[in-house]
Amino acid sequence: MAEEDKSAELLKEKANGYFKEKDYDNAIKYYSEAVEVNPSNAVYYSNRSLAYLRTECYGYALADATKALEIDKNYIKGYYRRATSNMALGKFKAALKDYETVVRVRPNDKDAKMKYQECNKIVKQKAFERAIASDETKKTQLFNGDFVDRGSFSLEVMHGGLFSEDGVTLDDLRKVERNRQPPDSGPMCDLLWSDPQPQNGRSVSKRGVSCQFGPDVTARFLEQNQLDFIIRSHEVKPEGYEVTHSGKCITVFSAPNY
Repeated sequence: MAEEDKSAELLKEKANGYFKEKDYDNAIKYYSEAVEVNPSNAVYYSNRSLAYLRTECYGYALADATKALEIDKNYIKGYYRRATSNMALGKFKAALKDYETVVRVRPNDKDAKMKYQECNKIVKQKAFERAIASDETKKTQLFNGDFVDRGSFSLEVMHGGLFSEDGVTLDDLRKVERNRQPPDSGPMCDLLWSDPQPQNGRSVSKRGVSCQFGPDVTARFLEQNQLDFIIRSHEVKPEGYEVTHSGKCITVFSAPNY
């Protein structure tokens, strides 16, 4: 084994250790270093893909799984990782295709067969829902993106975060069609999938859908809509919550066994 290959393997083993300890950030760090030393090993990308899945970075996970398959089209774990990433992103038809590949190659893999059946059921269910779609009266429901006025302060409650473009108002959110599957773009998608970032501006989402938004985006949205805070979830926090963007963006998510 060449010296570079040995070095990359040591980095992979170090990353594996962190992964077993559920320290996924350090696992990603050392898998990334292994990739830098040896970028032609499909296993490193596949392992990092799984670590990204654990941190809900579905877009990065999808990219790594795809890269692993570019390197080795027969690497079955690559299909499994890509299917899992697409499932998390709501791309069920793409996921089903990869699960079919896994099940065909590993017909006795119970977990793969279960995931294939689950995904196939979702694809059929969505096809059925489209076939019988109607304009039935919608029930009143709490929606990610509802405005809450508590008298002394006002806030916006959401699952993900703010929007890919400025100018979205509370009135715009009230007009969102709620009784449907989430789209791949637009305000409803952003409310479900976007995340805050420390730097100003916007950047590509680590999840592969929507965006990441900075403190300046938060400030403009709050000022335009005369709000004091946004409160969101969507990201596990070690302390159960996190306050960012000068106290204006609060994430609440406590799940130690998540």
